[in-house]
Amino acid sequence: MKPLSIRTLSAALVPVAGAGLLVALTTVADARTTLPPEQSSGVAHYVSGGIGADESSAMKQAASRYPLELVFAQRDGASRGDYLAGVPVTIRDNASGKVVLNATAKGPYLLANLPDGTYKVSATVNGVSKQQLAHLASGAHQRIVFEW
Repeated sequence: MKPLSIRTLSAALVPVAGAGLLVALTTVADARTTLPPEQSSGVAHYVSGGIGADESSAMKQAASRYPLELVFAQRDGASRGDYLAGVPVTIRDNASGKVVLNATAKGPYLLANLPDGTYKVSATVNGVSKQQLAHLASGAHQRIVFEW
């Protein structure tokens, strides 16, 4: 029996396995773009994660659909350049001081859907808190990077 080339083998399998292969490839592609589940805290809806290349890619692709994108990274020391997870985050309405989101980031990205307004965003790593203001307006996207 003559060995089959990849081209011949592919042509022979396409009618038989084409539909199954298409379903399998679609499932793999969907898994790569699946975000962690959306959570809620007060008036805020958010998604947090980004651990692993696939989830990180999905978070980056989804970022523009959320008014606020937070990123957590290590700037100094031996872990310089590493992304951080497990970062406690508090977001307060800047005018009233009321907490609108209180969560722990499950990965280096936290995407939040909040009403328009100005917010004080606080994040803490190893007892060191950092704060930045976020100015959110309809149709706009703001990215804030916290580095320790």
